[in-house]
Amino acid sequence: MREINVDRLNLMHKKWQYSGLRKALALLLLLTGATVIAVPYLYKLSNDNYLDVSTNDLINSFSLAKKESLERSVPVTICGSQSQVSCDGPDQDNDKDHIWDHGWIVFVDARANGVVDKEDEILSAVYGLPAGMILQSTQSYLQFKKDGTISDCNNCKSDNLQSGNLAIDADKNYNKVDFLVCDMNKTKKSGWKISIFPSGQITQSNITCS
Repeated sequence: MREINVDRLNLMHKKWQYSGLRKALALLLLLTGATVIAVPYLYKLSNDNYLDVSTNDLINSFSLAKKESLERSVPVTICGSQSQVSCDGPDQDNDKDHIWDHGWIVFVDARANGVVDKEDEILSAVYGLPAGMILQSTQSYLQFKKDGTISDCNNCKSDNLQSGNLAIDADKNYNKVDFLVCDMNKTKKSGWKISIFPSGQITQSNITCS
């Protein structure tokens, strides 16, 4: 009967354990390195997604307001709203340029007065933006008339925001209303500008947020 060398078996077992430990440590280091690399990328991806989602929510709300004004042949208004049941005016916020950060509503505006009256129907409500996101406009509300065009806005000639917001286009004889969506966690990074023209046309373009 063949003898079993116990010492040799113990040595082989120790070598196997050591080899396994080295592989486990190598795998751990690899995973740690991948995590260090991936986390900033995932954070950026998450922020970019928030920016795009917030912008799409706004565009969808404008599109809904225009569509409903045409289909119902009544004025439809979209306004900044924290309560989701009434409009927030400039006097309800310390910074009138940021009242849209809290969210907004789309409603049938039977009296075309930019106010949710008891006979008005709220069509859609969007809650506030994620932390660090801002939505700027000098307009506290925007109204689509029953023909799908936007009503006159008193602030369209103001130039109170960056990138010439709500300013008259020098090359064309019309006013447009601009809304800026920015992530303030990313200084000097790209954001989105949503422009609504008197015809009701809605456009989207890149901007650099400051």
